[in-house]
Amino acid sequence: MADLASGIYHWAMDNYGNAKTPIFGSLIESFQIHHEQPWAFTKSQLAYKLYVQAAVVTAVISPVNLFSSDPVVLGFAGRYAGCLLFSQQFHAWAHTPKGKLPAVVVALQGAGIILGKGYFRMCSIMFSQQFHSWAYTPKVKVLASAGGGASGRQNQFREGGNYCIVSGVWNRFL
Repeated sequence: MADLASGIYHWAMDNYGNAKTPIFGSLIESFQIHHEQPWAFTKSQLAYKLYVQAAVVTAVISPVNLFSSDPVVLGFAGRYAGCLLFSQQFHAWAHTPKGKLPAVVVALQGAGIILGKGYFRMCSIMFSQQFHSWAYTPKVKVLASAGGGASGRQNQFREGGNYCIVSGVWNRFL
């Protein structure tokens, strides 16, 4: 479920708004910068990558902890929170050369538990070929019912429809 939530969020950040959008503008801008320089955030500190997710996870999970004593609910909420919180780190590891990753991360990627290299191999050729034509096209807000977003063209190539950044399992459904 965290993979699906990350995909919906990623899709929305890529397709609606711009740097001037209230509340989400800086996040939208960082997503656009990431698409220009996908390797850049692999060099940033863990706390920098995760502080926004930590605030969201805390706000969403705190009520569950306060109002539930069911071990199944708490177990699901804890796992969901952990996956969502570390989704950006999983994403960064998928951009990191295999030789620079800890063995346990390579094993988790290989088992399909967290996002692996295949996610980016599928999209990198299509993305690099079409990025510049998209990046310098003015973004126009289009109604979701019309099938477009901030950039209808972006949907055609945006990481091959790969928006989910926990394990990538939900990408085939989005």
